[in-house]
Amino acid sequence: MLLSRRRMLMRLTFYICIILFFYQLYEKIPVGKQEKISLSEILKNERCKKRTCVKCPLRPTTVPSFRVNAAITILCRNEDLEGIKRSLDSFDRNINENLNYPYIFINNVNFSETFKNGVQNHLLMLREKSLNIPIVEYSLIDEKDWGYPEFIDKKKAENVRKSFKSRFISYGRLESYSGPFFMNKDLLKYDYYWRVEPDVDFYCKIDYDPFSLMKEKKFKYGFNMMVKEEMGTIPTLFKTTMDFLKFNNIKPKSLFKMFMVKKNFFLRLFSKEKFYYNGHHFWSNFEIGDFKFFRSKPYQDYFNYLDKSGGFFYERWGDAPVHSLAVGAFLDKNEVHHFSDIGYRHDIAENCPIFPPGKDCGLKCNCVQRPNWMLPFGKGIYSSYWNKIYTWYDFVDEEEELHY
Repeated sequence: MLLSRRRMLMRLTFYICIILFFYQLYEKIPVGKQEKISLSEILKNERCKKRTCVKCPLRPTTVPSFRVNAAITILCRNEDLEGIKRSLDSFDRNINENLNYPYIFINNVNFSETFKNGVQNHLLMLREKSLNIPIVEYSLIDEKDWGYPEFIDKKKAENVRKSFKSRFISYGRLESYSGPFFMNKDLLKYDYYWRVEPDVDFYCKIDYDPFSLMKEKKFKYGFNMMVKEEMGTIPTLFKTTMDFLKFNNIKPKSLFKMFMVKKNFFLRLFSKEKFYYNGHHFWSNFEIGDFKFFRSKPYQDYFNYLDKSGGFFYERWGDAPVHSLAVGAFLDKNEVHHFSDIGYRHDIAENCPIFPPGKDCGLKCNCVQRPNWMLPFGKGIYSSYWNKIYTWYDFVDEEEELHY
């Protein structure tokens, strides 16, 4: 009898929650306009109130007389051919077909003829109605930038790799994109890069040149999404970063505080540091950058300091948090741009631009704007960008000085 009552109470609670949910949505519809406003418009209005509704894209004010000295960079393996084709299907058709920037494929071994022919034939198929065929280059990562440095305990590093594998945590050679990538001999002739990965989708047809925008506005770094790192993989990254800044007497820019959380009284009893890392970072699988910044002495000194600490090998420091902390420490907020207007998907995380009601900003996007509860893992690490991008919006308007 008692069990039956509990079940009835649970069912009643469930039905009440459902009713309240839909009531909360539809009570926002103005009287007399119910038949004209869809659920998607309501969701869009709500997100706009939360500042996750994007503005129409910032475009270059002038049309450059010549193309920016830039390249599309893709770090991949021979076995990634099908994933590369998928990425090119949307990236080349929606973005690079008109811009025609060169593609640079980078690998730690020589690309096979099968891979090269597969890429070339796929691009010819995509550009069959155009004579504008892009330049395609293939680059080999220097062996010294891929293997273990002499000062690393290889056995210890291998044990770390096995540990992460047993916990189903991916472990790539992440330091390659953190430092050596920028000094690759085949990339030295370029000023800007756009990083593209295998198996990704670009949803929107872009009618402007992001590289021209970067150059005109003097942006040093462009991103699309923010997510949170698995903190167990980077336990000492923030401390090592702070040690570097203090040792070199570097005062980080105000943007750095978007990655910092002030410790409460009890946490400070066990540690001298006043802050800890919140784990947020710009997701670097979509990244448009200025090579000059990443080749600069401050960044290279920072990377070398991290490299010598061994954290890339004894932990699993990813290039995304490393890039993000460097951007926060060395760049002003007006040197960083959020490409929120470019629809993008990587794995189960995606960004489908949400424009203000009644505006499409001239962009043609082939994606679905979904509420949070329709996304895998909800508000988890791979949730939609609007769950994390608040970090960016909440801090870019502040100029508070940092003290640590």
